[in-house]
Amino acid sequence: MENNKKIVNYILFFLIFVLIFLLIFINWLTKKPFSNKERVTNAFPTMTINQSNSSLKTKLIEKNSSAPTIALPTIEVNFTGVQEVEIPKEIINQTHQELELKKESPYLIDSFFIEYDYGNDHFVVYPKNKNAPLNEENLNRIKEKIKNNFPQIPEERFKYSPNPPPPLPKKEAKIEPTLIVSLTPYLSPTEFHNPFSSLVEILRILYGMGNFSSDISKLPNENPVISPFLTPTSFQNYQPSISITDQTRYKNFVYFSQCDSRYGNYSLPGGCTICQAGCGPTTVAMIISSYKNRVFSPLDSVNQYGRKVGCIGSSYLDAISILIQNGVKVGSIFLATDYYAGKKATEIADEFRKYILAGKTIFTLANFRSDGGGHFFWVIDVDTQGNIWAFDPYYGRYQIPYNENSRYPYPLYRVAFPVSP
Repeated sequence: MENNKKIVNYILFFLIFVLIFLLIFINWLTKKPFSNKERVTNAFPTMTINQSNSSLKTKLIEKNSSAPTIALPTIEVNFTGVQEVEIPKEIINQTHQELELKKESPYLIDSFFIEYDYGNDHFVVYPKNKNAPLNEENLNRIKEKIKNNFPQIPEERFKYSPNPPPPLPKKEAKIEPTLIVSLTPYLSPTEFHNPFSSLVEILRILYGMGNFSSDISKLPNENPVISPFLTPTSFQNYQPSISITDQTRYKNFVYFSQCDSRYGNYSLPGGCTICQAGCGPTTVAMIISSYKNRVFSPLDSVNQYGRKVGCIGSSYLDAISILIQNGVKVGSIFLATDYYAGKKATEIADEFRKYILAGKTIFTLANFRSDGGGHFFWVIDVDTQGNIWAFDPYYGRYQIPYNENSRYPYPLYRVAFPVSP
């Protein structure tokens, strides 16, 4: 009897030892970084290894319909899709002062009102009394007062007119997102990463390495990255052959996921994959495809970014440049904050909504966690309750459009500018 107890104790001790060793190994394995000499900032979106056997074509998703898909196993790595560029202090000060002036609009100074024209993206200065003359004396006087009261706002941001700007149309926003059913929930960077779920994910990845969709072969000749622990393959200039005739769309806007099986595992020119750090090019592709060129895909976007996108992500300045090159109208930056000083939805939703009512949509850069990082996405609507609805290339791949407010108090909005056809 005594011997049996000893045997049981030995077995329990052995099992506990194995369990501890396994947990340590898993913890080391899931935190092991990529071999990359570039500066890698902390955070998100998380990397996804695609193992779906879905068709090359995505389904056209109409309003109120749903298309079941299998969610992809996720492993968190220290990548962000944003290349941090320092925003000049004068731009931050200008946007701050403009937002304050807009909140008080129409603002009375002397005998003139100042009101923002969201359709034409500038301030309109007009006389309080319609009979007041816009002569040289009055204009010089009001210009001097505007310069003294709002020194951070450039003079060219003010236009002078005998009439106020047209009022914004009233709209009762009714957002009906298309829900894409997820059979396996994914882990976001803000959620607890259970070591046992990590083991399951790793096993699923190892099991699926030899079973990638044959549809990958229909893309340009480039080996997909199939393991989070392998250095990404070298980038070759893609000649996209993807037919985007069947698109994932909401209303008249085209949606792309940065982890789509058609291109998500392909290398960026500066290293890493589109799924890992391609939120910028993917967001740009959505806007261009929706506004100017229906067959413009994320691969086309990556080609235009070239070496400016990689493991360090991409810059909002390059996004502006590529959007303009492709004929998209880009308005002035109306939100710019320091790295850790983004605005909550409750602070910026009303401003977003005014641009939406004027027929614009909004390219945004925001943080999803307190220690910085960044992520790009495209705001397409704001409802009357202040919910910000977006085409989010990573977090929004299961809900189109995605309610960014569902992550409140995040995202913290850092950079925003309007875009239109």
